[in-house]
Amino acid sequence: MKLRNYLFIILISIYSISSYAYNTSTQLHPRLIEKLTGITGSFDSQKKVYTLKAPRTDLTIVLNGVSLIPAMGLTSRVSFSKDDDDTLVKATLVLTENQVNAVMTKVLDNHFTVIGLHNHFLWETPKVMFMHIEGKGEEKKLAMAINNIFNKIKDSSHGNGDFPLAMIDASTTTLDSKALDRILGVRGSLSDGAYTVTVNKIRNKTYVSDLFNPHTSAIFAGSNEAAVVDGDFVMKDDDLQNVLTVLHQTGIAVVSLREQVPTNSYDKRVVLVHYWGVGKAETLAKGVHLALAKMQDSDATSNSSLSPELLSTLINSQMPNCGVFSIDHRWCWRS
Repeated sequence: MKLRNYLFIILISIYSISSYAYNTSTQLHPRLIEKLTGITGSFDSQKKVYTLKAPRTDLTIVLNGVSLIPAMGLTSRVSFSKDDDDTLVKATLVLTENQVNAVMTKVLDNHFTVIGLHNHFLWETPKVMFMHIEGKGEEKKLAMAINNIFNKIKDSSHGNGDFPLAMIDASTTTLDSKALDRILGVRGSLSDGAYTVTVNKIRNKTYVSDLFNPHTSAIFAGSNEAAVVDGDFVMKDDDLQNVLTVLHQTGIAVVSLREQVPTNSYDKRVVLVHYWGVGKAETLAKGVHLALAKMQDSDATSNSSLSPELLSTLINSQMPNCGVFSIDHRWCWRS
């Protein structure tokens, strides 16, 4: 009888210890998050979300004569929540336009996903952009990554993240179009001072309809030594992070990022990325080439003649006033 009682007590103790371990593994640790991020926050007990707020008190933003304050939409927010054993982080970063490229590099280097980039205002000086990011994993690592990202925001606050200035008169373009054709693997056209390439990488009927016919484009101007490129990448959402990584590693800036909703309800959503780069024409063309190669639509066909090299090459490698763009976060998690 005593042995039975002892066994019962031991089983209860084991259950209690394991239950405690399980419960603590599914709980957030606000003090740890605050310590690692250097940002104070508040816990919503009903939603079980811990939210950090970082007002951009370092900015002086004037909109049509109105001096904006952080409470008027100039506050970065970071939310931590639990998903079984993983921690989820969603954040909105308030950035000046000259910070976007530098901060996106830090975001991608810390293994976060960029899911949106757009503006909330018009006519403000300097231009303010909003970057939406997400991450999933171990709580401590995510908090340390957020600290790295916010340190970059602080370091680039006063213009240190500026994109290179290019003194180019596009009306006097002297690009070697044949050299660009060879690099891109696509035959473009040179007219009216611009070399233009258009590629349709998404032709699968489950993704786009006849009425919604997206094209990836690249427009080059300038000279071989001093060139500029801008355009759009249109892709399935699961190709997005690969394309962003290539662009930031080849020095091409992302101007905005939004979803493009097709015409018919049965169509799946695609993502539209606007980009801008300056530098040598060869370097910019290689960046566009590699980004195209990262768009891994296995059943895509092109309306241009793509080279076998372009299809097989896979590596691991700001423009003001972008318009009013928005993104529905839900698409990011769809497989």
